[in-house]
Amino acid sequence: MALPGSGSISMGDINVELGRSRTSTIELDNAENGDYAAINSCSPSRPSSSNPAAMSEWRGYNHSFACCNAPSISSNSVTSSSFTINVSYSNCSAMHLEYSSNGGSTWQTSTGGCTTPLTLSGLASSTAYQVRVRITCTSTNGYSGYSNTITMTTSAGCPAYGTYLSQFCSGCTLYYRYANGSCGTYDQVYSDCTTACGGCCCSPGYGTYLSQYCSGYDLYYTYSNGCNGTYSSLIESNSTTCGYQEPSINCYSYFGDGSGSWLGRDCNGNIVEGWSCCYGEYLFCGTSISYGGYGDLNQVCGTSQCPTPDMPILINPNTWVTAGDLKVGDYIYTKHETTGEWGSYQVTSANSGTNIVSRTIIGGQEIKVSSNHKFLTESMGFVPLSELWVGAKVQTIDGIAEIESIESIGVMEVIQIEVDQAHTYVIGEVVSHNRKEEGLQ
Repeated sequence: MALPGSGSISMGDINVELGRSRTSTIELDNAENGDYAAINSCSPSRPSSSNPAAMSEWRGYNHSFACCNAPSISSNSVTSSSFTINVSYSNCSAMHLEYSSNGGSTWQTSTGGCTTPLTLSGLASSTAYQVRVRITCTSTNGYSGYSNTITMTTSAGCPAYGTYLSQFCSGCTLYYRYANGSCGTYDQVYSDCTTACGGCCCSPGYGTYLSQYCSGYDLYYTYSNGCNGTYSSLIESNSTTCGYQEPSINCYSYFGDGSGSWLGRDCNGNIVEGWSCCYGEYLFCGTSISYGGYGDLNQVCGTSQCPTPDMPILINPNTWVTAGDLKVGDYIYTKHETTGEWGSYQVTSANSGTNIVSRTIIGGQEIKVSSNHKFLTESMGFVPLSELWVGAKVQTIDGIAEIESIESIGVMEVIQIEVDQAHTYVIGEVVSHNRKEEGLQ
């Protein structure tokens, strides 16, 4: 309750108003400075912190007087004829929602009880309304300040039943689309066969073969869609009709003969060509050359058992490096090919080359290696990937994993790795061999 507005006031009365014991020690100047309790700035009558302090300043002071603060509002939802807002408020006896559809030039007011969320109905569709709120405060019976102003835009109304909206074609048939009166649509056939749909009644029937074409080595057939359009279907991948040739079993290194232009085929059967500056310049790894160079049948390429440069190689427990970053003299962590003991062994060779590469998924991990790359199997020793199958089991650093897929992805760069003594390394967690039989890397 407030201190009396007239008559005498005791220091004990001030203590009680501030929520203290009547007999607590109190100094008037400290009380006015808020040392015992912050002075309520919302009380209509309140003491000043300016000196000198006086008992008369405390007449009518109400320490629990409720402030008349402006509310705050935010958007909740809209329909075509209403909007709903959230209101944050206190000390409210009545709420006054004001809204304007002309940018704030004029405002309309809807007064009601104090509530949130607050909905206003009976509005025009597709209209932007500026919205603000103020309240009548219980403590003062007067208005608060205005809230923040937000914009609420009502949604579009539904067109009347039967209102024409659009037209579209399906095959040779032209349809008109109409409103159903509840923000939905319905369609009606306007014409079973019309030039408005491209004169499709004169088109070859759906699925009629028209032509064929190549995209790279893939053969496609083109068919009529029944309405003066077409669609294509893949008939054969790597088609000989499109110039594809099966990769040669043996690929050789080819060099320039100094005549300039050269033309040949790589290990995938692709035509490759270019310009060579001088005699003996390395050109490509492939199966044949038509002009501009010569082959060295003693330099078989694409036969090394190797990973691609981006494959991870185990160098310490839980530490990996890509094959392309390995250098002679580095140590890798692997399982010895004969003793089966794990340890660190030195890399004696790490050279770039080319080979026909396969992508395999083992235990959920992608591994890219030459097709003749040997993995340590569960029970058959080291076996080339080309002789394994989906479902075959190989040894990993943690146990056994299953081959989930195998696919050839063409000739690519590979890294030829040889490891001293162990003659193995771990690629993508799978134990593999580093060299071919008869000492060939």
